[in-house]
Amino acid sequence: MKLNVSNTPALMVSHSLHILDINEPALVLISQTYKDVINKSVENFFTCPQKISLKQLNAYVNQTILLEVDNKPFTALILPQQESTFSIILIDQQPQDKTPAEHKNQVIGRWMYNTIDRTFQLSKTCAALLALEQKTAISLDYIIENLAKSDTGQVVNAFKEAGINKQPFSLEVHTKHSLDVAPLQLICHGLQDESAPTLLKGIIKRNIYTQKLDCKLDEQHERRGRALEGGQIGTWSIIHYKNEMSVRWDSQTCKLLHLPATNNHGSICTWINHIHPQDAPSVKAAIEHAFIQNKDFEREYRCILQDGSCIYIYAKGVLSNDSRTNTSFLDGVIIDHTPIYEARMRLEESNLLLEAKVKSRTAELDQAVKHAEMASQSKSEFLSMMSHELRTPMNAIIGALDLLTDQDNSFEEQELLDTAAIAANNLVSILNDILDINKIEAGKLELDCFDFDVSKMLNNIIVIFGPIAEQKGVKLKVLESDNLPAELNGDENRIRQVMFNLVSNAIKFSGNDSSNMGLVSIALSCEKVNALVSKLIFVIKDDGIGIDKETLKKLFTPFTQADKSTTRQFGGTGLGLAICGRLIELMGGEIVVNSEVNIGSEFTVSIPIWNFKPRELQTLYSCITLFSNINDTPEIENLKNKLSFYCNEIIVIPINSLTSYDTSSENLNILIATSMADIHELDSCSFTPHDVLLLYKRDLFEQLTERFKKTFKLNLDTLTFFTLQKYCLQLKERSKLEFEPLQEDDFAINLDLTTEPNNDSPYQLPLLVVEDNEFNQKLMVKQLSRLGYNCELASDGLQGLKMWQNNDYALILTDCHMPGMDGFELTRQIRKFEEKSAEIPIIAVTGAAMKGDQEYCLSVGMSDFISKPVTLAKFKNTLEKWYGN
Repeated sequence: MKLNVSNTPALMVSHSLHILDINEPALVLISQTYKDVINKSVENFFTCPQKISLKQLNAYVNQTILLEVDNKPFTALILPQQESTFSIILIDQQPQDKTPAEHKNQVIGRWMYNTIDRTFQLSKTCAALLALEQKTAISLDYIIENLAKSDTGQVVNAFKEAGINKQPFSLEVHTKHSLDVAPLQLICHGLQDESAPTLLKGIIKRNIYTQKLDCKLDEQHERRGRALEGGQIGTWSIIHYKNEMSVRWDSQTCKLLHLPATNNHGSICTWINHIHPQDAPSVKAAIEHAFIQNKDFEREYRCILQDGSCIYIYAKGVLSNDSRTNTSFLDGVIIDHTPIYEARMRLEESNLLLEAKVKSRTAELDQAVKHAEMASQSKSEFLSMMSHELRTPMNAIIGALDLLTDQDNSFEEQELLDTAAIAANNLVSILNDILDINKIEAGKLELDCFDFDVSKMLNNIIVIFGPIAEQKGVKLKVLESDNLPAELNGDENRIRQVMFNLVSNAIKFSGNDSSNMGLVSIALSCEKVNALVSKLIFVIKDDGIGIDKETLKKLFTPFTQADKSTTRQFGGTGLGLAICGRLIELMGGEIVVNSEVNIGSEFTVSIPIWNFKPRELQTLYSCITLFSNINDTPEIENLKNKLSFYCNEIIVIPINSLTSYDTSSENLNILIATSMADIHELDSCSFTPHDVLLLYKRDLFEQLTERFKKTFKLNLDTLTFFTLQKYCLQLKERSKLEFEPLQEDDFAINLDLTTEPNNDSPYQLPLLVVEDNEFNQKLMVKQLSRLGYNCELASDGLQGLKMWQNNDYALILTDCHMPGMDGFELTRQIRKFEEKSAEIPIIAVTGAAMKGDQEYCLSVGMSDFISKPVTLAKFKNTLEKWYGN
C-alpha cells in the first residue's frame, strides 16, 4: 500500500505505530532519508502533547490532532486505511505569535468619537487606562476633566480640528490619577468609515516597559539614597570650566557637614572653607593636581563643623572630561571616618602599650633565660663535682670489694662480699640515672651508633638478671623471632639500657618470694616498615602488681612511682622509666604500655633501624638429632627454627633411642629434659657427656647439675641465637673443658686474677699514678700490682710533673681534679715540654661522668679516659691498649 499524496507531508503507520511508508515532503520536513525512517517508531520523529498510541489514533480517526516536528507545531489529519493501518497527513503549520516585540510591552485601548455629539464610546481597556467606569456616551468635557491641566488645551484643539478635517493626530497626555510620570499616547486614526463621516476612531496606549523602567530607576535611586545615608556617605561634584571650579554636593553631604539643605553649592573656595586650616592647602593642591594631571583624587582630611568640632573625612573622586564643551568633572564621595580614626588612634595607643609590655617582658625573659642558663650550668657543674666526689670513695669501695672477691673466702665471707658489691653497684646505678636524666633534660645526650649483635646483647641481660630472677622466684622466658638480624646498626648501650630498666622493673614487680612464682617474658623481633626502614621491637611482659590508670599518665615523669609504698617495698628512684622514655624518643622510637592492677604489665618498644645484616646460614653440622619426648610444643618449634641456621637436617626422636646415636663430628646430639621422667630415662641411657648438649626446663637445673656435671647445659626458656651458636661451635671443636658460666663482659675478658706479679713480668717500665686521695692511691697500687704492673705515686700534678721530668715511665694515670695543679694542667705542661715523636700515654682516671668530660680530656692532650669506679677489667683493657705504645 502506497501513499498517493504528492506535495503534502504524509506517512503511513501500522497498528504498532511503526512507519510503513513516507513521502518526500515528509522526509524533507524531518530531515531524514527513507532508509533511516522505514520500520522505525513514529515517536522517534514526531511528538504529541499526549503520548501517541493506537487507542489515540482510533479515537481521532477522521479528525485532527496536534503534532510537533523540531518544536514546530503542525495540524495532522488521521485517516483509516486497510489492515489496521493509518495515514497521517500534516495539513498545515500552526501560526506563530508574530506580535511585534514593541507591542508586547504596550497596553492598547480603542475608542470612537462622535464629532456631532462630542461623545466617546470606550473599550474596556481604554476606560481602564483613563480610570473611568463608564464606557459609552462619555462627553469630551468629562474626559478632559480627568487629564492633567497642562494637556487639556491641546486635546480640545486636536479634537476640534479633527472634527473639521477628519485627519489623524497623535498626542501625549497625562491623567490626574496616575502616580507615575509615564504619559499616555492618544492617537486618532481618522474616520471610522467613509459611510459614517461623523465618527472618528483611535486608540490610547501606554508603554509598560518605560513605566517599569521608570519604576526601577526610582527604586534604585531610593535604595542608593538609603545606602548612602546608612553609610554616612555623601556625594559631590567639582566642575572645571575655563580655569574656574564650582562645586555641588547632595543633602547627605550637608548632613555630614551640619550645613543647611539649601547650602549645597558654591565655588571651590566655599568648599575649602569647611576644611581644617592645616589640611586645606594640601586638599586644594590635590584637587588642582587631579585636573592638571588628569588623575583621580583621594585624600584624608579634617573638616570644621559650625559648632567648632572636628570630624575626619575620607574623600575620593573620579575624573572625567567632556571634549565637546571642554569641561572636566571630578565626581566623588566623602565618608565620615571619625569612628575609624578614633579606633585607629586607640589601636596605635594599644600597640604602643603592647610594645612597651613586650619589650619589658622580653627583657624579663632574657634575664630569666640567663638565670636559667646559669642555674643549668651550676647544676651541671654541681652534678659533675658530686659525681667526682661520690665516685672517688665508691671507686675505693668497689675496687676493694673486687680485690677481696678474688681471694679464697669462706661461703659466709663471699656472701657478705657479694651483698656489699651489689649494694655499691646499685648506688652507682642510681648515680648514673641522675646524671643521665640531667643530660637528657639539658639536651646534651648524643647517640653513638655502630653495628652490634642484638641477640648477644639480649643474652648478656639474661646472664645478669637470671640469678636475680631465680632468687626472687621469677621465671624468665625469651622468644626471638626467626627474622632477627645477625647485626643491626644503632646505639647498643642505650638500647641495652632501655631493655635493662624494663626487665629490671618486670622482675622487681613480679613474684616477690618462693610462694608467689612470677613470670617475665621477653619477645624480640624485627619488622620491615618499607624498603629503607625496619623496626626493632621488644615486648617485656610480667604478671606482677600492675599499674593503675592515673599512674600510667605520669609513668615516664622523673622520680615517679605508683605510690610511696611501692618505693618502700620494691625500692628504686623512679628514674628508670623516665630515662627509657626519653632515650626511646631520642632514637625516634615509641613505647606503649598496657597494664591492669594485679594482672600485670606489658611494655612494647619499637625503635627504627636503617641498616642491618640479615642472619645467614652457617652449616656446622649435616644433621642435628633432638632426643625429646615432646615434639609439637612452641619451645621445640622455636628451637628447630634456630637450629635450621646451623645444619642441613633436623631429626626428632624419643629419649629412649639414645642407646644408639651418631657420634660423628658431622652430627650433633641434643638432649631435651622437660620433666623428672625425662631425667630418669637419661639416667638409664649411656652417652658421652662431652659430645651432647643438654637443654632443660628451669625447675630441673639442680637435678641435672648433680647428674651431668660435665655436660653443656642450656635453659630452654632463655635460649638465644647467640648462646646456641656459641655452644654449637664449642661442641664442634670437641672442647673437653667444662664451660664456664657466662659473664657480663660478653665473653671478651679473661682476667688471670690469680697470677701474682713477679720480676719476670714483661711490664718492666713502671707506671706513674697521680692521685690526691689516699684510699684511691692504695687501691690503684694493689689493682695494678695484681695485674702485674709496677707503679710510682704522686699526690698532685706538680709532684707528678717533677717525677716525669726526672724518671722514665711507660704511661701516666692521673686524676683530673686535684688541689694545686690538676690533671688537665699536668697534661698541658707535659705536652708542652715533650717531643711530638715521643709522647707518653696519659690516661685520665676520674669520677667525672658528664657529657663533654671525655672530649675535654682528649682536647687537652690526654690519650684515654677511665671513669670511676675502676675495676680490674677496666684497668686491664685500657693498659693493654696503651702500655708500650
